[in-house]
Amino acid sequence: MSSAEESDLDADVPEADALEQQREVSDEEVDEAPHLGNEVPEADALEQARAVPLDEDEEHDAG
Repeated sequence: MSSAEESDLDADVPEADALEQQREVSDEEVDEAPHLGNEVPEADALEQARAVPLDEDEEHDAG
């Protein structure tokens, strides 16, 4: 592969991906649980988990 082709490939890699790939990889297990930045309040999670009855009279046609 020529150096021109290599520079074209490097230009296609987003900077964030390149920075992420620079991190050291280890075989050690991570003990901490994954953390989501936006926590969902318990009440919202319970509401979203409820079953919604199907309204068979409602028309489902877009036209």
